[in-house]
Amino acid sequence: MSEKPRQRKGGSGGLLTRRKGIGTIVQKARMVHLCLQTRGSDAMSQRRLTGLQAAAAIGAILFLSPSLAQSGTDVSGVWRIAEVKNYGPGAKGILILTPDKRYSLILVRGDLPKYVSGQRNKATAEEYKATVDGSIAYFGTYTVEEDNLKLNVEGSTFPNWTGTTQVRSNLKVTGDELRYTVLAPSGGGASDTLVWKRAN
Repeated sequence: MSEKPRQRKGGSGGLLTRRKGIGTIVQKARMVHLCLQTRGSDAMSQRRLTGLQAAAAIGAILFLSPSLAQSGTDVSGVWRIAEVKNYGPGAKGILILTPDKRYSLILVRGDLPKYVSGQRNKATAEEYKATVDGSIAYFGTYTVEEDNLKLNVEGSTFPNWTGTTQVRSNLKVTGDELRYTVLAPSGGGASDTLVWKRAN
């Protein structure tokens, strides 16, 4: 007995809902138009008609494109590290920023030494130090306020960050590039500007 195909959530359903909403807005605008026509074509009625038409148009646009109603810079997406000083040349990393304001970030040096033992829990002191110095990972929720990306850390390989809010300043998104400045890196030292490129 074959199973019925599952219906995907979202997708066309959301689009149909928005179209129905737009239809309702347009219908109400037409009713107002007809009502005003029956009251005459004096200047006051015309001004009311113009205002109502403009309001209906704005409402339709916002209903069709919810993203236009959101404030702040849109940073959502998957980003790969392009430039970072503190992790050396050839650094690898990924930053995931979801539309529902969750994130995950991983950065590693490109020259991390492999463990001679072949087991993660049986490395030498030097190997462990190289891993700690050359990598960072953390995740949680985020907000964008003006040119600041605020990362609320729920968990991190650097325990001191867990439960804190890490602020990334000078946030800028241009095309497929996202950049910000880390004023207080986890390893100390000078500030670092990270550049990310949108992953294809």
